[in-house]
Amino acid sequence: MEPRSPSFASTWLLAMLQGQTYDQIAARFRVTNSTVSKSVSDLARDLQTVVGVVRLDEDSTPTAHLIRAHGKDYLKALEHFVPLAKQAATTILPIITQAHIDQLVLHTARHSRCKQRDIALLLILIHTGVRPNEIARLTVADYIDAAGLHRSPPWLPAGAASNGIAPPPPLLLRDATVLYWLDAYLAWRLPWTPIRRR
Repeated sequence: MEPRSPSFASTWLLAMLQGQTYDQIAARFRVTNSTVSKSVSDLARDLQTVVGVVRLDEDSTPTAHLIRAHGKDYLKALEHFVPLAKQAATTILPIITQAHIDQLVLHTARHSRCKQRDIALLLILIHTGVRPNEIARLTVADYIDAAGLHRSPPWLPAGAASNGIAPPPPLLLRDATVLYWLDAYLAWRLPWTPIRRR
């Protein structure tokens, strides 16, 4: 199968969402049905992983049925898609240093409307490697118990993990800076709940 540029895939995705079949698109562009199908599927997968498609997990298999069912969401993601972003993501990235983290924290503190929440989220992402949608599934009870005591150590529950299986190690929230900002956010959000360390 001859590889096609992202612009071809975008054109074919748009044609598909306008109601054309893969056969019709293939005939129009004088390529095989499988070329169209694979190109559209690859683009849809890139939109899910590089940009993010609302209401879809990035690991969802982009079948023709799924793409048509979420057509508006794929088109919204396509507006923000930069094909080179995927190439950059596959290259070896430099190790993030503490200086980089400090700079991100300062930037977030300056520009956020809720700095406690946003810094806590940023640091949890950096220090645990969990996905944003996994953090969104966490509850206060995963971090502190009814008496306001920290769970030691807090676990990522199976229901929050994208694959439905909690990772073997706990969700490691051992870094003092992460704990400080998470406590600061909870104190702001739940001022009536005392938070105490064990």
